[in-house]
Amino acid sequence: MDYIYKTVPYAHQERVFLASRDKANFALLMEMGTGKTKVTIDTAAWLYNKGAINAVLVVAPNGVHRNWVLNEIPAHLPDYIESRIAYWNAGARKEEKKQYKRLWDTSFQGLRILTMNVEAFSTKRGTVEAEKFLTVFNSMFVVDESSKIKTPGATRTKTLLRLSTRAKYKRILNGTLITQSPLDAYTQFYFLEPQILGFTSYYAFKNYFAIWERKQNFKTGHKYQIITGFRNLDELKTRIKRHSYRVLKAECLDLPAKIYVKYYVDLTGEQTKLYKEISNQLKVLFQTEKIMDGVINAKLAITKLIRLQQIVGGYITVDNEVTGASEFVEIVRPENNPKVKMLVDIAEECSGKIIIWARFVKEIEAIRNILKKEFGEQAVVAYYGAVSADEKAGNVAAFQNNNEVRFFIGQQHSAGYGLTLTAANTVVYFSNDFSLEARLQSEDRAHRIGQQNHVTYIDLEAGNTIDTKIISALRSKKNLADIITGDNVLDWI
Repeated sequence: MDYIYKTVPYAHQERVFLASRDKANFALLMEMGTGKTKVTIDTAAWLYNKGAINAVLVVAPNGVHRNWVLNEIPAHLPDYIESRIAYWNAGARKEEKKQYKRLWDTSFQGLRILTMNVEAFSTKRGTVEAEKFLTVFNSMFVVDESSKIKTPGATRTKTLLRLSTRAKYKRILNGTLITQSPLDAYTQFYFLEPQILGFTSYYAFKNYFAIWERKQNFKTGHKYQIITGFRNLDELKTRIKRHSYRVLKAECLDLPAKIYVKYYVDLTGEQTKLYKEISNQLKVLFQTEKIMDGVINAKLAITKLIRLQQIVGGYITVDNEVTGASEFVEIVRPENNPKVKMLVDIAEECSGKIIIWARFVKEIEAIRNILKKEFGEQAVVAYYGAVSADEKAGNVAAFQNNNEVRFFIGQQHSAGYGLTLTAANTVVYFSNDFSLEARLQSEDRAHRIGQQNHVTYIDLEAGNTIDTKIISALRSKKNLADIITGDNVLDWI
């Protein structure tokens, strides 16, 4: 049986697709930007065509599960396959509920694809929905960014391992299988098949591959063990290799020089409420201005739209009633900020150094503090107005040359020009400047002479907000100041 692709695969994608498409259990250990999602979609289409499955359940981090539905599946699933696609979440909107309900139509004979946030498996409701889907349909079960199930004792890990037995075909997708320890591999491969790594007990697995040392707290007399190293790693690699495919961007010579990706986030309830409130205020303001003056001042309107962008980033500017000065007010704590949490997920998924661009100082400070907490004080440098000239130069040099420094955080209008930051091949836009020039210049900090690898550009997009229009315009090489006019400003709210 021949398979007709919707999008032509790169050589490495076709190679792994042909080698793995009929395997019951397989790990796509492909670095971000090398197209593991496309390979998975083609595999699902192949298995559906041959009558092996009629449904796919994809589990991914929050926001990533939406990207499957909004971008990846429409791009790569062949049009000749009749399909119904939906994502599930507890707070689904009316249209989302409608799409989800259509999956259960008994008269439908095509391919059903459901995506779910991995956090749903820490809840009873999410678990019930997933178990029902896997029970009713003959499914392929996919865990995207499978490092999210590396902790054996976590509720969601236990749930996913239990549900995995209900699927005939399983896939895990991960750019960095082992983020901190070789022991991270255990539950991820257990999801595929308990016997792959040769152990059905995590305790036995740890004892075989880890080197332990006995310690004692001399104050309390308490005795305990700590891991001081690892052993038998060649054996572990051999077992993993039999059931996986590993590729890095540097090995894929046919990839485009620039790879663009979107990660979606959902705002918190407080952000959503405030966004709607400010949006409604701006609508009234602009409509009143048009009635009174006959036209809306586009330049002033753009400055007002910045408030919506601030809310998406977790802060908002307010005027101090006493001093009259503008101050940033925190809407959501950095550790609970959806964009910051997504950024940490990306950092764990990616290997190597990362450039992070943000528009507002408060965003930079929040990002810096969280990344230092998660990855260590030495892992982060920043470049923005509050940093001295000498420190800025030192931070650039450290990012380029010091392996301990993994993250460079900067503002596009101050760090986006002239610098060489080719140590990174992943660039994340936490938020965007409205200037097309600032976007293009900041992209070129990594993509310039000295860069040996393909560069992946990731936009963090809060759905149903001004983010969508800004990112779309900049990726289409449009300067927002040129396209936002008095006549269309209301369309941007």
